[in-house]
Amino acid sequence: MITHTPEYRLVQNPALGSLCLWAFARRYWEDKKREAGAPMVLAPCVLPVTFHRETVDLLYRRHFDGGLLNALADDRAFPAALQQRMENMLDQTFEALNVGFAVGLFTLDHSNQTLIPGRLTRPVFQDDRLCRQMLDTAERLAHWFVIYPLGQICSYLRIQL
Repeated sequence: MITHTPEYRLVQNPALGSLCLWAFARRYWEDKKREAGAPMVLAPCVLPVTFHRETVDLLYRRHFDGGLLNALADDRAFPAALQQRMENMLDQTFEALNVGFAVGLFTLDHSNQTLIPGRLTRPVFQDDRLCRQMLDTAERLAHWFVIYPLGQICSYLRIQL
């Protein structure tokens, strides 16, 4: 089991994780024309990307269309350990989902196991650039999961769901 320092828990906490999951779910829902929520199976992909500083730095300013392929061309190593981070951060993902459900950031559509955003407006941060970058990264990730076939994006990111 991995033990985390108090500083680690301050930065990678369930509240911030739930906001990243919300940003992912909201963008996915918007890109699907408010007709389909983000599949729960995609939730474990979000925190390993948004809680990884190097990945955030690589992705948060990318264009929504074409940004993933450009990021892969610029840094082929970025998806290298993503699968392992997904597995290591599964407990954090579930904690963040619990917080998000509890405070109404998103709901679960039980009929097809998808996340539906409970609010549409982004929370206001007091000059916290890193939080905004993390949410921007989550939104881009959601967009890429919408525009690319699931098998193709899993291949690009070297992950198995």
